[in-house]
Amino acid sequence: MTPPHPAEEITWRTVAEADFPLLADWLARPHVHRYWHHDFSPEGVARDFGPGTRGEEAGEDLLVHLDGVPVALVQRSRIADYAEDFAELSAIVDVPDGALTIDYLVADPERTGHGLGTAIISALVDDAWASYPDAPAIIVAVVAGNVGSWRALEKAGFRRIAEGDIPPDNPIDPPKHVVLRIDRPRPLDNRAQSADAGRMTAFTVDGAFSGFSVDDIDAAREFYGTTLGLEVEANPMGFLDISLPSGGTILVYSKPNHEPASFTILNFPVADVDAAVDELISRGVQTKIYSDDEFPSDERGIVRGGGQGPDIAWFKDPAGNVLAVMQA
Repeated sequence: MTPPHPAEEITWRTVAEADFPLLADWLARPHVHRYWHHDFSPEGVARDFGPGTRGEEAGEDLLVHLDGVPVALVQRSRIADYAEDFAELSAIVDVPDGALTIDYLVADPERTGHGLGTAIISALVDDAWASYPDAPAIIVAVVAGNVGSWRALEKAGFRRIAEGDIPPDNPIDPPKHVVLRIDRPRPLDNRAQSADAGRMTAFTVDGAFSGFSVDDIDAAREFYGTTLGLEVEANPMGFLDISLPSGGTILVYSKPNHEPASFTILNFPVADVDAAVDELISRGVQTKIYSDDEFPSDERGIVRGGGQGPDIAWFKDPAGNVLAVMQA
């Protein structure tokens, strides 16, 4: 876990009743209330957080500090301890026994979008493996429009595993959520034992590469090579090898029963997302592929992070696979 600045220390403790006025102030702030749609009156805060201070709540309410100053709130719990949440989530993905979930807010809007949320998530995830030794994974559902939140999870090592409808916390949001997951890491000593035992000596990872399918290999070559300007070569199998400027290769293969991926297969960080979107549009690429009900965006399809994440626009290749261009 890397904190936002080397000299800053992230710590946390359980919320106490004396923290209620602070929580009420945070929950009333527009950038928080947009997605934490809680009653921030004194009575509402006492109702929502009081049971936790008295040991009557299964989950944890944690006040997070940066160098001793409170900056964030994190809730952490076993998913199965809350029957309604378990039912909603298990309708979309498999929820293993003992799996955890987290929710989080950064109180100061000026501290959002600068890595603090990711650092806090990483710290609480690292601690979760020790505090919940039987937890196999952490699974989080985020309303799809809250791009900054699920991007912070991705940067902390979560992978996006599904999309589905869950009643939103704020009724103005559509029900679509993205679901992300991170699994307990395998113990280092187990890895060392495996190596010492001589296992997997023929299986190496030096040349690992990823791949995805398309329904028309010629259309893919034109799109990735000419439209996007990537280095594309046909290999002896008749598939395509895409060489990324940052290193690594992607295999693109034709599949008769191809179905577009339900997740973003490639992300392109750029210095100026507005200029990049203009260039894509000039080359015939449609960059507004989602309705405003799913991801509110401007007329060119750019979703503004608003300080909670990068500005981003999604587009599709000819086979319907989703790609993204985002502000670096």
